[in-house]
Amino acid sequence: MRATWLSAAHAVESAFVRSGRTTVRLVVDAGVEGAPVHGRVLSWLGVLGARPAGIETLVVPSSSPDLTGPLLPPGDADVTVVVGGGAVLDRVKLATLDHDYAGWTRTRSGLVALRPGPGRKAPLVAVPTTLGTGAEASAVALGHLGERRLLVMDRSLRPTAYAHDPTAYLTLPGALLREGLAEILSRLVGPVVGDAVGEPLTDTVCLALIARLVERADEVVTALDAGHEPGLAALGEAARIGVLGHSDHVQRPHQPWAVKLWALANEVAGLTGGAKIPTTVRLWPAFWAAIDAGAETLGSPAQLRTVWDTVRTAHHKPLPAEPGDGIRVLLTHWGVQADSSCDALPIPLVTERVLRAWGAGLPPYQGVRAGDIGQLLERTRTITPVGTFTDITPPRTGAVLTR
Repeated sequence: MRATWLSAAHAVESAFVRSGRTTVRLVVDAGVEGAPVHGRVLSWLGVLGARPAGIETLVVPSSSPDLTGPLLPPGDADVTVVVGGGAVLDRVKLATLDHDYAGWTRTRSGLVALRPGPGRKAPLVAVPTTLGTGAEASAVALGHLGERRLLVMDRSLRPTAYAHDPTAYLTLPGALLREGLAEILSRLVGPVVGDAVGEPLTDTVCLALIARLVERADEVVTALDAGHEPGLAALGEAARIGVLGHSDHVQRPHQPWAVKLWALANEVAGLTGGAKIPTTVRLWPAFWAAIDAGAETLGSPAQLRTVWDTVRTAHHKPLPAEPGDGIRVLLTHWGVQADSSCDALPIPLVTERVLRAWGAGLPPYQGVRAGDIGQLLERTRTITPVGTFTDITPPRTGAVLTR
């Protein structure tokens, strides 16, 4: 982790040198205000030369507010440092760029590509306090406009630097750590499964990261199930792998629309008001089962089998050979809980919402028909949800004790 703090320190010190001052805007997630990670960041800024009088602290809600409301006060700072979860990091990434959010209400697409602009006026340093999103290093952000959840994309969104503090993850409830591991796995496997063409070097890198993530996730889950704190090394490496999941080496620029499960889960969660990962894991087994059965508009059956063989080999317990049933068992081993509220949604409503935002001429779901989505949703309702225990020993679900 030392390398990430050195990179973050360089960004802060360079800003101080350019301006000749030490003015910092410190944005803190309300969920970690006064927590040890907040104090460590303040001490770190002090070592770099920032005086208390030069640090403007702004505490913001943990949830992601609507983009139509302001987040940051007027006025510039030499550098902005944000400490918080993925929703807060995304909101600050958007707020430090100058764009007309109101204009986005006129698009039907769930994806917003920013128009060329001046970029960020001052460096942005991100210190994440949740595991899984990788928002500290990604060139995307999830923005909320009313009931819609828009994926905003542009390289200017990527923070100038980031720093990982694995001890911050120890304050998270065990359920969120488990969801974070599932989110990283979902982000790693999505591009491989969705790319029917494949690319040997990229696939090799992705498969190696998938195997390592499964091994490290098993370590974290084993500790949680035993009622112990996970090792910092395992948490730190999982966070690093999560960042790599946003790199071009994994996301494959030659096939930018390879990831389709995320888009479906995003729209379903928008309709139910549910959380992203519990919704994703409810849909995931059926999604993979459909691909394995030949639904090539959703992904490549051959690529899926390669991914699943990698996961089965890396996991420390036996897993079914079929990817759809297997991912349900793996995520249940990890103690991830599914949100089944989407089962009550009218299938035509979900289908229309997904195709409007991501299909009907738009690239992500190009070639996917309403019947394909309807069959997938019907299949979902026949599959036992992730986190429902039958012959699987349930994990402990208690919170992780803070230090």
